[in-house]
Amino acid sequence: MASKWYRYYIREIDKALQLDQFKECDHKFDNIKEAISFLENQYIEMLKGFGVVKPSTENFKELLKYADEDVYINYLERIKNELIPNKKFGIAKIIATDIRDLSNENSDIKNMAKDILWEIKYPNLPSNYPLRTVVRHAEQVQVDGQILKIAA
Repeated sequence: MASKWYRYYIREIDKALQLDQFKECDHKFDNIKEAISFLENQYIEMLKGFGVVKPSTENFKELLKYADEDVYINYLERIKNELIPNKKFGIAKIIATDIRDLSNENSDIKNMAKDILWEIKYPNLPSNYPLRTVVRHAEQVQVDGQILKIAA
């Protein structure tokens, strides 16, 4: 059974080398992680050869200046649905902060970005209260200096 799969893979590799202009290399890898790392580095070097560089956060913020609200909403939804669940808080915070800073003062987008930043800062916040309610309560505590109202 193993030889059947081996022949299949060899045939696929031959096809890739002939049709897709892949090249053989003399590198040997102890595991798949090493192979993937090598291929990623080769890909980055190839892109550099074409003049393509990895965008910096400054370049990204500059591009965001010209984006419309739909783009902001799309990025914020992707942060909420993809980055936060995968615990990629660093990049999520950078993008949400940039969008918050670039959006209008009282816009829904600014509030959405603030909610996301709050969620990043406090990821274990109980979900039984709406986030805006918790944020308003926290802001009120900062003003009042107390958590519970004193009963008469």
